[in-house]
Amino acid sequence: MRAACVFIPHFPIAVELLARPDLHGRPLVISSDSEQRKAVLDCSPEAEAQGVRPGRPLRQALGLGDVKLAGFARLALGGPLILPALLITTLAGGLVAAYLALRLRQRSYPIPYAPFISGGALAVLLWQGSAFVSL
Repeated sequence: MRAACVFIPHFPIAVELLARPDLHGRPLVISSDSEQRKAVLDCSPEAEAQGVRPGRPLRQALGLGDVKLAGFARLALGGPLILPALLITTLAGGLVAAYLALRLRQRSYPIPYAPFISGGALAVLLWQGSAFVSL
């Protein structure tokens, strides 16, 4: 008896692109449906270019967006204005996290930090001339 194993890289991605050609050129991730551990089963080369790897937990695979957003806020605001923005970000995120920790004792999902980064940067942009921002 003879057996053969054929490995076709990104086969599920190719099947999905045949079904939905409008997704061509976009980063695609196919994940498992398990409730215990959602993991990346396969990803497109565009997603791999952004750091996503098959086999990683889905939470980790799509991470570092907050770091990229904070870097963009640093570029948009300039050197001295990033400090008040990060202060507002940290205070707002900490207050919301403390409220949710006290209110919902059994939380199993992460708190997205990107809205706090965006809000802190927007607040500094809107109130550039105030005494708080000019510290």
